[in-house]
Amino acid sequence: MRMIYLIKLVFFLYASQFVMAPIVLYFYNKQSANPGFTTFDLLNPPLQLPPSYMQSLSTLEALGFQPVAHLFAGALATNLRVVLTLYVNQMEREIATVVHMLGEVPPLTRVPRTYTEFCTQFDDGHEVNTSNSNEPPLFAIAPEKQIFHLPHLTNLHHLYEVHRALTGPRLGANKRLARPGEEVDELIDGMKQDLAREAAFGRMALDPSGEWYRLTMRGAIHNTLMLIWPIGTLRRILQRRRGVRLAEVVFRNRPL
Repeated sequence: MRMIYLIKLVFFLYASQFVMAPIVLYFYNKQSANPGFTTFDLLNPPLQLPPSYMQSLSTLEALGFQPVAHLFAGALATNLRVVLTLYVNQMEREIATVVHMLGEVPPLTRVPRTYTEFCTQFDDGHEVNTSNSNEPPLFAIAPEKQIFHLPHLTNLHHLYEVHRALTGPRLGANKRLARPGEEVDELIDGMKQDLAREAAFGRMALDPSGEWYRLTMRGAIHNTLMLIWPIGTLRRILQRRRGVRLAEVVFRNRPL
């Protein structure tokens, strides 16, 4: 009897997540409708940066990227602080960002994430993003914005090689870059467009103040299903496998 009781209790606690988590997300999760960043001195960062962050900066410079700005945001979303360095490769007309995020769920845990992303934009509105982030995307997929995750590629030379292979089939399209001095503004505009797209899908809505996007109940349920065990774990596994297969194709010089 005691074993049956424990099984029922475990099942009840697991099932309750599907009720409680959307409610918590609905009431407490929010993202800034007007993202803002402040610049900082790399010698005095607002967060303790992992060694991999600094290593990524030097690697990008070796790949021909030039730093544009070191940026910090402490209020992009609930309990989230973000440090990023924005790079531009003028010769190849490509962008790279090194990102360190610290999500806090007091008093339970602090969740750090560090990754690098390469981005190429084209005059026709198409965009290709390649990163080694291990977090599966939650936002709606836009046909004109292709996102590839290769979390196993910590070597940025290899990650950049994959990115160049992914943009290669679009050689007929002209790459575009923001004008010098407008790179940060374009970064912010891209974030605003992503949030507006989520609102168009009914997953987010502006609150009465117009300053924050909050999850709708539809969005809260969607995010819960995409993140909670076992779906969240399976998505990470599948994402990693897709990344491994994609890298194998590139490094064997086979057509994508």
